[in-house]
Amino acid sequence: MEVCAVKCKFLSSTFCILAFYRSPSSNFSLFITQLEVVINKIYKPNLLMIVCGDFNINYLEDNKMKQQLNYILQSFNLSSVVYFPTRTCTTTQTLIDNIFIDITKFENYLISPVFNGLSDHDGQLLFVHQKEIRKERTNCNCKIIWTFNNCSLNDFKLSLSFETWETVFNADNNNIDSVFNNFVDVYLQIFNACFPKKKTYEHFSSKQWLTTGIKTSCRRKRELYLLAKFHDNENLKQYYKSYCKILTKVINEAKRLSNEDKITNSNNVAKTTWNIIRAELGKDCSVIHSLLLMLVNLEGRCVKS
Repeated sequence: MEVCAVKCKFLSSTFCILAFYRSPSSNFSLFITQLEVVINKIYKPNLLMIVCGDFNINYLEDNKMKQQLNYILQSFNLSSVVYFPTRTCTTTQTLIDNIFIDITKFENYLISPVFNGLSDHDGQLLFVHQKEIRKERTNCNCKIIWTFNNCSLNDFKLSLSFETWETVFNADNNNIDSVFNNFVDVYLQIFNACFPKKKTYEHFSSKQWLTTGIKTSCRRKRELYLLAKFHDNENLKQYYKSYCKILTKVINEAKRLSNEDKITNSNNVAKTTWNIIRAELGKDCSVIHSLLLMLVNLEGRCVKS
């Protein structure tokens, strides 16, 4: 059995997503025992738990393994919500990938298949609704700015004209520092009242190589995948495979050109290179650190040492 888990917190709600994989040839009794032990260690009444994975148990038909798995998960108030085939071959359809949730805590949920074209297993997309869940802003920079317009400018001038500046002229001992500080305090008070601060978000694309043409080709690839999957046509399947190879080459070349442009226009080549590597791998890059140490940057050119 293989298992991984992630815990996410959204405001006052805490989610725990458990993903399991059971090999078709594994000992089922041992799997059930281990699954129960894992969930027991994590389970809490106030925890919103989602159990998913490839269990290799066909839920489209009644069988003993399905019943035993249901008994264990229902003891934690977890129920299966997938109702469509998740693996489709030319002559067979099975539901061996599943998602289990507490439907009493997720009153509004929606699940749908995702034909990803990556394997013979289709994905499952689960939407859950929680009133307090907010969509986090990603791929954007937050800036604080002042808002200026004709109305606020006129209000600012009018406020300055009515200001008596008593605190400025009545400063103790006519100390120049006290006079200046009092002036700044009064001025900023009027300024901030007339020109309130406002948050703005600058959105940017984390995938600058993802052009409109590539997006269109990816949509076409998905259409071809569905056609090849549900039609027993060898020519269509060969065309789909050829299309995938060409699209992969186009994407790799677009990424290469984009990364090359970032490095060329960077003021800090080493830092930019590491940022690109982290973005590609999505994790700590210590695995290839020793390889990068073999590279020396020389006048904008990377050469082997």
